[in-house]
Amino acid sequence: MERYNKLLNTVVLFENAFPVGYASANRLLSIAKGINELGHRMKVYCIRPSDYKPQIINKDVQGVSDGVEYVYPANTTIWPDGIIKRYRIYLKGIILTWKALIKENNNNRIHVVFSYSYNVYSNLIFWVFCKIYKIKFIYLIDEYPDSVLYPKKFGPIFKWCELNYFLKVFDIIFAMTTPLKEFYTKLKGKNAKIEIIPMTVQPQRFENYSGESPSEKPYFAYSGYIGDNKDGLDILIKAFSIFAKKYDNILLYMIGYSRIKAHHDSLMELAKVNDIADRIVFTGSVHRDEIPRYLCNAIGLVLARPDNIRAKGGFPTKVGEYLATGKPIVVTKVGEIPSYLKDNVNAFLAEPGSVESFASKMIELIEYPIKANQIGLRGKKLTENVFNYKVQAQNIIDFILCSYNYY
Repeated sequence: MERYNKLLNTVVLFENAFPVGYASANRLLSIAKGINELGHRMKVYCIRPSDYKPQIINKDVQGVSDGVEYVYPANTTIWPDGIIKRYRIYLKGIILTWKALIKENNNNRIHVVFSYSYNVYSNLIFWVFCKIYKIKFIYLIDEYPDSVLYPKKFGPIFKWCELNYFLKVFDIIFAMTTPLKEFYTKLKGKNAKIEIIPMTVQPQRFENYSGESPSEKPYFAYSGYIGDNKDGLDILIKAFSIFAKKYDNILLYMIGYSRIKAHHDSLMELAKVNDIADRIVFTGSVHRDEIPRYLCNAIGLVLARPDNIRAKGGFPTKVGEYLATGKPIVVTKVGEIPSYLKDNVNAFLAEPGSVESFASKMIELIEYPIKANQIGLRGKKLTENVFNYKVQAQNIIDFILCSYNYY
């Protein structure tokens, strides 16, 4: 694609924890960092608070993280107690974000407003803003719409409205995977454009990392949200219980937390039932800057994601981080993962939903260390080109400028 020299001023609307968060925060940070390093500008506006008491990680209402400027216009990162107060602070965030964008646009014209939010109502509000100020409105998506993922929560009327009307407000849609592109192509506006921007990762976070291991014993590691079981953590624990019977000196680190205590407790109970409670380490929340220390010192990295609708559409950001370490990974064959990863070539691929298959791949990783090391290094090459944040940031900018070359 032809390269353009025009520099863009962009902002992105975000509604999850930032800069320290999970998959979506890491993806956004990598994209924004890449765009900024190309000489363009992307500033993150966190519309609503991100953290719940007492687990407060993000405390600064504005700052710069890894070269990316961010701000919480509502002037707090902490959700208040009580549903009414939460609605008020959310509304305050929307109003103050609108005002901040007006000021931003007056000082330095905004070319693009990105939305990395699945909230229909806030997207409609800022679509109006973009219409008023003649700014392009672009959607960053890595999953199916909420009404598709959670039909019981939203109901058929909301789903019909979302799929038939709400998704037509965007000028460009950047989808993470081919299934998402195919899905949103049918729902986008008539003149809207759509392109695939795959998972992104910053490989330098994990290169030549030599921090002290958190464990004296060798361990496998999982990193992610310890809640709602979207990553098949029950399958992982059961598979590790089979593995643990053969190898009694290797641990499993579960890196992450859930603000819903019952989620964590159910996994602890499952570990006890399988008699491996003393072999699994639940770390709780770990700061983003500490993640490389945990992942790079593991003997292998694991993800037993089940084959469900979420997996069919998305591509786990954590897989990119796993690959960037150069360590061998064990992951299930779901969604677009098999399009990039091949069994015994650059990953160990297990059958989704199969405890036995996942356990056998963990055992294979240990029994063939030379092969496992080679597999890990081949996997890392994907983060140097295909998943590299700089490559994909350039693709985003080129696509925008090619689509709207009047800039």
